[in-house]
Amino acid sequence: MKGKLLPLIIMPKHKEYKLKEYEKVVAILAAQKGFTIKTHFHSGSAVRFELFVGKEEKPRKVWVIHTSHKKTRNVLSREDYRKPDLNLGVEPGTFLATLETI
Repeated sequence: MKGKLLPLIIMPKHKEYKLKEYEKVVAILAAQKGFTIKTHFHSGSAVRFELFVGKEEKPRKVWVIHTSHKKTRNVLSREDYRKPDLNLGVEPGTFLATLETI
């Protein structure tokens, strides 16, 4: 294909949700599965989520997301919106579908 230009594919910008909404939906989905969630703020924009089963002291799953440095703290990355589905063991897209209903 020498000399031909390929079309540029532009990905649409995804909607950014507030951290409080993100945490709320994670807690809802975790409760449905019988898990408890704890969150910890790290330095800067990182927020750590820990998934516990029952009264265990060691978390079963851990993931970190990053937020904006603004006052509202929006969750930025597309990958951060996929992490709850993977770690909570729900169908792909369940977290985002639930988040859009709030």
